Amino acid sequence: MARRLLRSTPVVETSALDAGDAASEVTSVLRAARNGKGGVIDSITVVDKAEQSAELQIFLFIDEPASPAALDAAFAFTDAVLAANLIGVVTIPAANYIVELGGAGVQSIAVLRNIGLGFVLPANKNKIWYQLRVTGTPTYAAADALTLIFDIDQE
Repeated sequence: MARRLLRSTPVVETSALDAGDAASEVTSVLRAARNGKGGVIDSITVVDKAEQSAELQIFLFIDEPASPAALDAAFAFTDAVLAANLIGVVTIPAANYIVELGGAGVQSIAVLRNIGLGFVLPANKNKIWYQLRVTGTPTYAAADALTLIFDIDQE
């Protein structure tokens, strides 16, 4: 297996979010696996440039889900979408954030290790998809306030 660190910056909502809202658009992680192969997500790091340090639920999919939740709306997918595409859900707890790191930019960082979430992609596909859901009430200062770093062991 080959290990890869893959960065992804989703478009996030910049108005106040309610608990249970979709915080991001559906976003892809390019080259998450070789075409039609799979991998194991070992860890996810969240860099929060707005220092909201909010608990995030990361819904991961093997293909771009149809009818995703709209930004700043109640998070919901149909049973059919979840059954066909869901890899799993990874929760980044608020307690995992290291805050006030200093320097020129104010940011917080959370790392969740030893996830061990495996996936296999359809033929001719090499990316996974995700959408973020919040359990608290953060307000992100900019649409690019979050960056996720996926540590993936690829087949």
